[in-house]
Parts: sequence; structure tokens; C-alpha cells
Amino acid sequence: MGKFAWTKEQETALTSSKDVLLTANAGTGKTLTIVGKIMWMMGLQVGSSEGKHETIPTSINPCKINEIGAITFTRKSAADLRQKLRHELLQSDEPEAKLLALRLDEAFIGTIHGFCESILREHALRLGINPTFKVLNAQVADLKKDEIIKEVILKQLEQEYIETKALARRYRLSDIISQSRAMLREVRWHPERYRNWNSSFVDEQPLPECQDPGDRLSRDLTYGLYTLARSAEEQWQRQLLVNNEKDFDQLILETRSLLRSPKATHALQQIRSRYKILIIDEFQDTDDAQSDIAFAIGGNNKTKLFLVGDPKQSIYGWRGADITVWNEVKEKIQKSGNVLSLTKNFRSDPKVIETVNTICGPAMNQSAAKLRQAGLNTSAIDYQEMEANRASSGTAKCQLINLKASNSAGRRLEEGRKIGACIQELVEKAMIVDPDTNKKRHCTYHDIAILHRSRTNLELFQKGLVEAGIPFQISHQDYNKSTEIADIVNLLRLLINPDDNYYALGFLRSPFVGIRDEVITGIRISDFHQSLLEQAKKFLDGHKWPEYPENSSLPELERFALKRGLETFHKAQKLVGRVPLPDLLRRFVSESFYDIHLFLGNQRKGEESYSNIQGFLQFAEEHRQISIEEFLELWDLSLSKDSPPSLAADSEADLVTVSTIHKAKGLEWPIVFSIQNDKNVSQRRNELIPSDGTFLSSLYLKESDNGPHNEETLAPSNLARLEAEECRLLYVCMTRARDQLIVCGEIEKKTSGFFWERLNQFHSWENISSQTGRQEITDLDLVPLEWLNRIETMDLPPLATTITGPPMQFTSSATEVMTKQRSEEEWQKKYEYGVQSTLSFAGRRSGRIPSQTRGKVIHGVLERIQEYEELPQVLNETLNSMDTVELSGSPGPGSNYWEALELELQEVLKSSDWKWYVKGEHFRELPFVHLVGPRNWHLGAFDLYRPGADGEKALIVDFKTHKLKDADIEQVSQTYLSQMNIYQKAADISKGSVVRLHFTVPNSTWPKKGLDSTI
Repeated sequence: MGKFAWTKEQETALTSSKDVLLTANAGTGKTLTIVGKIMWMMGLQVGSSEGKHETIPTSINPCKINEIGAITFTRKSAADLRQKLRHELLQSDEPEAKLLALRLDEAFIGTIHGFCESILREHALRLGINPTFKVLNAQVADLKKDEIIKEVILKQLEQEYIETKALARRYRLSDIISQSRAMLREVRWHPERYRNWNSSFVDEQPLPECQDPGDRLSRDLTYGLYTLARSAEEQWQRQLLVNNEKDFDQLILETRSLLRSPKATHALQQIRSRYKILIIDEFQDTDDAQSDIAFAIGGNNKTKLFLVGDPKQSIYGWRGADITVWNEVKEKIQKSGNVLSLTKNFRSDPKVIETVNTICGPAMNQSAAKLRQAGLNTSAIDYQEMEANRASSGTAKCQLINLKASNSAGRRLEEGRKIGACIQELVEKAMIVDPDTNKKRHCTYHDIAILHRSRTNLELFQKGLVEAGIPFQISHQDYNKSTEIADIVNLLRLLINPDDNYYALGFLRSPFVGIRDEVITGIRISDFHQSLLEQAKKFLDGHKWPEYPENSSLPELERFALKRGLETFHKAQKLVGRVPLPDLLRRFVSESFYDIHLFLGNQRKGEESYSNIQGFLQFAEEHRQISIEEFLELWDLSLSKDSPPSLAADSEADLVTVSTIHKAKGLEWPIVFSIQNDKNVSQRRNELIPSDGTFLSSLYLKESDNGPHNEETLAPSNLARLEAEECRLLYVCMTRARDQLIVCGEIEKKTSGFFWERLNQFHSWENISSQTGRQEITDLDLVPLEWLNRIETMDLPPLATTITGPPMQFTSSATEVMTKQRSEEEWQKKYEYGVQSTLSFAGRRSGRIPSQTRGKVIHGVLERIQEYEELPQVLNETLNSMDTVELSGSPGPGSNYWEALELELQEVLKSSDWKWYVKGEHFRELPFVHLVGPRNWHLGAFDLYRPGADGEKALIVDFKTHKLKDADIEQVSQTYLSQMNIYQKAADISKGSVVRLHFTVPNSTWPKKGLDSTI
């Protein structure tokens, strides 16, 4: 970054010493600017201004790395920011930067929930709370709240609540729960809106503005939902208190409440002293509570605020984000800080930028004018034009696919077919600019995204893609219909209850085993008194296998598959509760060869299925610490909700991405298609419309239950807000494209749509003449078995067979042999009784680390490292991979001890010996098993094995991490002769070899070159 050339806008943001509100337009280098700001704050060189040769002056008042606070929108964003910051620190020419990379975990980089949690725990005593609270996973908390809402509804129905009975007559239970959920959040986040509700409803006389029967009905139904939500909230708070738990909402709300209370005086002093800068990313999608927390900490001379976002990308109003907060903060910061903008777009081709400006500028400005006309000035966002900072590539296009279908369902199918044909042509002929290299190359499926607004009729669109033979992955889909996910979930249920024949049947029929139904039938009728799995074990050996006339080899293959499947299942049973769920699943999928099975048929379908499995494993990773039972309960409840779990897509697979626009925010693709442009904006049902001052707040219910005040006054003003957000959604969609933007619509404009009207208002699109070119798809569920006739069976060659490990009681390592030769008593204590020598713990009192841990760190670095420049990063990765217990009591990162260790490793890596070791083919930590006699096996691993060229002996290098003097090397080396002998005999089986010891201190080897052959 020291050689980076910043725009003038970026330089101003980096070097500002005041509070900053930074509008970072799409593709303007927002994350890089945040990284630069952090490095500038720490007093590091960040580069120069664009067009100038002078470097940007460093901060005159630098802060420490632990005085940095950066809040991101998601955990993934936090991980990306941390990774990019570490990369820039390691690339810096300043030695101090590389040390800061090792200490990066001292800075806070995380979500607002993580930030609030850290404040509540660190200052628990000052704030008067119990610091041992547990934070509930968001999905778990939502599902538990829904259960409480359901209980409250049923209880109020039993108690004859009039309002609740009125709701039950009009809505299904799931609808009442959904409506109550929306009201519960409002009651919790905006209690000031409901302070007078009870007193207003106690009076039986109708309010003057509530004379219409429709208004009274809307008012009464909303009050019924309010009573449900209030009761559920009280019960939820009691449950959290009893269990000493907090959900994500409470983390934020409680932090705000405590920081604004008198008891927070001392805590605030400590927090302000800790953080010299507080960075908040995606500030356009925040709310008043998060803003209050930021200004409670910042807005003073100690902690500066650096708030970054793009109000034109505020698209999460349905999730509680409030764009009015941005405008209010803007007014506040203008008085004493800097309101800045980044307008130079580095992402998209100038042609794409011109199209975005032409369409989104008028659309947003018109929506802002409409909001101001309705008196909603604080919700209005004016468009700010972007300037292309990327040279034209000559590959850019902004085009239209013309649709002719007369209805929405027909247009979805037509979109799928025509986009599919277009994609096939793009992959065959189109060139794009590679996002990483900025060089032209051929387009792949991975370079393409299709963005949509909702899931309505999406299955028809997918059908069109399938007909065109397009491989794709989708961000939202019904995972109950995904065969591979169903197989894995069925496996988990069987692991919980192996006696359940229903799940056992699914297991045996699935690719985990893969036997015919007639075989399973034969297994079942063999003995009805046992479970199906128990019967299957006995059936392997004691019963005749059903024949398969079409291929005589199939029964033997099935027998092998059943045996392997049952063995794999038995192993997994033993690991349940001992191994985290995602690790258990990865092992089972691999050992059962399920992942290989996916690719036996259609390669593209296999990639899609494999991507689904990776997404499921990522979902399991997010719930790593819960049991299988808890995970399945969470999975079932998630599927029953309106929004099923979203599984992470495989970012490396060569698949087209089909995603909602919301999911695509923050991402980019060379080519983007926009579909569903014919949809209109409508009032969201079950959304609470805030009061206009003359009428109590109200939920927008189904049309027949909304009175005139809802329909004529509240709803129109709220619809103006929704349309403004929809304009911002269009902006997000269009700015995902780097080279080509292709939209679907009707040239004749027979069908209107919110996006389509704005896409056509000030822009003329180039029409793509697309032929659907439908491709015949074979039924992949009916796989012909004639391929079995082409298989030739034979014994595997020795090197391809699985080596059965020797019984552990007959094995020994080189270290064990050395110990036994040196002292029988020491060997017995260590290897029979498991007693560690006191020397192995040496170092804790001396400010160092135990010798065993030191050796593990050095060996870990030498195993991983590829280039000398990677040393700080690899050392940090090695430390992070070790157990906390191993490093407990050790000096902290950045201490003199770790500096000295890094210098020691530098000497090794710079030596001519090391360069020779790793030149050409070599293996690190190469394991070996050597049978040296009856019931006598030697196990070990060569630190480094270099096969050598023809006629040259192989070299085995064993790194020793003692701290020695040159004069002591000869004497110490003699003690390792038996170990060297074991290594040499094991290696000699393959090729004649020599063994060399390499002592990291004083970076010397034994025996010296030329004496190797005498060992």
C-alpha cells in the first residue's frame, strides 16, 4: 500500500482528523479505503496522491493497533476486512507493519453484535450485569420466539380474548404468528410509539378520527396483535433472564440503554480511552440504536467516528434499517466533522457507468421529490453521479432480451430459455476482463450472475435454464427437494436412532450404500424381529444375494457397497458427540465416496449437487457446537418458516449464480442479467406503518381489513418509502456488473413493471436476437447399467490398496526408541504410565514457552512456508492453529520472544542449505510406516525428504530446535544416532539415503556435507 496512488477524494478521507461520514458509491474502493484509514491511523505509510509523486504524510498522532474498532455488517465482511488488512500489512516495506500483522487480533474487527457483546462482558461489573451470559444464535432465538408467540396465541384463545378471536377468524395461525413477530420487534425497538396505546384503547368511546367501521376494525385488530406481542415479549425476557441469555437484539438495545445511563460514566471513560477510532461500515443500513451507541462512544475528542456507506444502497428497510438515520447523522457531522464522498468507480466499464447514471439518476431523484412532497424529507436520498475510473475494454455491452409471453409465469419460463441460450453463446464466444488480472480472457459460467427480486415463479425460470443445459447454483431454493441434502439429513436422523427402519431404508437406498429395492426387501423379510440395519449386517454373510440377470457382477458390487456403508456408519456412530458435526459429515461424505458418486452422471448436475453439499456443510459450520438433535430441530423449524435457511454458494465452482439482489449486494460479476423487471411495488402485508400523529400506528393487513385511514393516508406515504427503496434496489442490481449488463423486458412495453418503467424512461436498449435452442435433457434418475459390462475386475496393484495400520501396541517411534536406549525408567514413565518430564514444561516462568511448544511452532512454520516473504503470515497462522492450552502463559504476539523466534527462522530460510532443500521435488512432514520385525513397527515422519536426481542419494533432514552453541553440536548429535539410523533404514527401502540434522540455533547442520556417507 506504500506505493498505492489514492484519488484526491480518498486521500481527504484517509487523512481527516475529524469525525467523517463517507459516502462510498458502488465500486469506488470502499474496503480498500477503510484499510488505508486504519494503516494511516497507526502511523504507517499509505502511498501517494493520484498524479503526484509526494507520499501522503503519516499521522502526527498515531494510535496503537488495539485502539482500532471496526464494525462491519456481517461476519463474512469482518473476515474479508481482516484478511485484506493483514495482506497490506505484510506487503508493506515497513518492518513495524509486519509485526502489526501478527498482532491484528488485538484490534476489534467484527459485527455490531460482537462489539456490543465485548462491551457488556468487559465492563460487566461497572454496568451491573452478569458477564457469563450466553449469546443465542439469531436463528435459534427467532425460532424460540415463534414458539412463545404460538403459546401466547393459544392461551389467549382459551381465555376468550376478543381481539385474538377476531384475528383467528380472519387469519391462519402462521399468519398471526408472522404478524405478531413484526409487532413484537416494533414494541421492542420503538417502545416510545406505544406508550399511550393502553390508555387509548381502554376508553370505549371511539376517537374522533376513528369513526369509520373499517378504521375501528383495523385499529382493533392491530391492538390485538399488540397485546399478543407485548405478552410474548414479557415471556421472552423472563426466559432470557432465567437462562442468563441474550439474543442479538438485546445485545444492541441493552448496550444503548446502559451507555446512556448514569451508571455508564466510568465504563464510557474506559471505552473512549480504549478506542481512538470507531469505524462503522454499511452505515446506510443501520438504525437509531446503533447510531446512539456510536455517538455515545464517539463525538468527543478521544474517539473519532469514521462512518462509511452508500445511502443509495440502503435496501434492508424490511429488516429494520432506517435511512432517516443517515440523513440525521449527516446533519450532525456537518456541524463539526467532514461529510465526504467517493465517486470514482473502479469496478465497471464506462459504458455500464453511463447506463447506471442515465437510469438511476432520474429514478432516485423522482422518488426523493415524491417523499418530500409527502413530508418525509428525512427519508429522501438524492442521486450522486459516478465517474468511471476504468479504461474502456471494448467488451462492454448493455443489452435487452425481448420477451413476448403475455403473463408473469410465461415470462419467467421464457426468460430462463432465452437467457440460457444467451449464456451458452457467451461462454462459447465472449471475452471479459478478468477481475483479478485486469486482462481479457474467455467467459466462463462462473463469470455470470442472474439477479432476481423474489422467488415467485422462480422454479419456472430454473426450468428454462435446465432446458438450455446451463449449470447453476441458487442462493434460495427448497432444500426439501434437494436429494443430496435429504440424504445427509436422513443420515443424521439415523445416527440419532439406528433402530428407525424408515431412515435406515433411506440410507440403504441412497448413494451412501446404493443397493436395489429387491435386495432391501430380501434383507427385511429375513428376520422381522430385528432392526433393518441389524438385519443388513447378518444378511451380508448368511443369505443368498438376489441375482440381476442383466449383469452378473452387480450383486458382488452391491455386497461390497453394503459392507463399506455399514462400516462407515459404524465408525460415524462412535464419533457422534466427540467430533463437531461439520467434521463428522465431511468425513462420512468422503469415506462413503458420496461426493464421487455425484459426478458419475451428468457433470454439470454433479457440480450443482456438490455445491449444495458444500453449502449445507457451511450451514452446519455456523452451528458447530450444537448436538445433532439440536441441529435437526433447528433445521426442521427453519424449513417451516417463510424464509428457509440460506446455504452458502460455492464461490469456486464453474456455475452460473442465480441470486436475489439483496444476496448479491457487495459482490460483482463480469456479466449480470436482471430478470423479473415486470414486477410492481405493493404495500407489504404485516408491515407496521408508523403513526401520522392523528391515528395510532397500524399494521397493513389484508385489503378487506384496512380502513380508509390506512388505505388513503398511511399506506400511500409508506408506499412512497417502498418505491424509493425499490429504486435503490435497482441501483444495487445494475452496479454488480463489470462488463456487460443484460436486462429482460418487452420492447413494445405492453406490460408495465416498476423496474421496467425506469429502465426505459431515459435509455434505449440494444436488442439481443436470442434463439431459445432448447436442449433435450435425459432423465438422470434412470441411469442405464450397461456401463457395468465394460468394467474389468482385478486385484488392485499394491501401491493402490489401502494399507491397514499396525496395532498400536506393536508400534514405536524413533523418539521412543531413543528414550528407551537412554533410560529404561524414563521410557517406562513416559510411554507406559503417560507421565511427562518436568523439563517439557520449562519456559513458563521464564517468559518463554515450553520446549515442546517451541518445537511445534518451528516445525509448523517450516512445513507450511513457501516463500521467505510469507514468514510473518505463516508464523501467525501456525500460532492460530495451535490449542489455547499450548500457548497459555506464553508471551503475547509482538513480544521480544516472538521477534527473536522470527529472526531465528529468518536465518534458516535465508541459508543456502534451506534453498537447496526446497529446490525441486521435495516432501515435508512425510509420514512412514516400517516393519522391522515380527510385531515391531516403526512409525514417524520425515521433516523434509528430498528424493534427489537419478544416481543421487535421497536426503532426509530432521530439524532440531534446541538452542546450542557450535561447539556442542557434535556431542548432542551423537545422541540422535539411533533416530537417524531408524530414518535411514525406513528410507532405504525406496532409495539409498543419507540423514542430516539441522539445528535452527545456531543454524548449522550435522554431519557436514561430504561426511553424510559415513553415517
